[in-house]
Amino acid sequence: MEIKVSRRSLDRFRRTARKRYPIEYLEILLGHVTDQTIEIVKSAPIPHTSTLTSEDMGGCEYEVKDLEIIKLKAQSEGLEYLGSVHSHCGYSINNPSESDNEDAIDTGEKIFGIYSFVKNQKSGRIENGRLCFYEPQRPIVLTNGSSHETKDPNLDKSVAVGVGRKGNSRKR
Repeated sequence: MEIKVSRRSLDRFRRTARKRYPIEYLEILLGHVTDQTIEIVKSAPIPHTSTLTSEDMGGCEYEVKDLEIIKLKAQSEGLEYLGSVHSHCGYSINNPSESDNEDAIDTGEKIFGIYSFVKNQKSGRIENGRLCFYEPQRPIVLTNGSSHETKDPNLDKSVAVGVGRKGNSRKR
């Protein structure tokens, strides 16, 4: 599937994410989906808090109600909720974390983007900026007695690999 992105939205997101360094930044992606294309028309800021501690590699947390408000506004403008995009500060690799993928599944994202970059300590300039988009990877469900039967005799129930989140907030 081809992904088309508005250059204006992309540039605005990158500028804002760089200003927020070393704290992660999050926006919601809105646009259209056809059989062959996902078109990102715009990204919308969502109120969120960001963390960066020695125990945690960082993250963004937002309220579900704020996401629902953005979804309703997008719908009134003829746009669909596509997903989210957020930054991974200080990393040249932009692989999604387990919580990135779980949140994408929980909120019904079609795609999510990660913009990773590092800051050169001598020059203070942002380097290695790279934005990649991903489709959520569904958890694997192991079952007994079905066409997907496992060879593990210790499993007597269905086991879901991956844990969902509870409550009214989401963490990325």
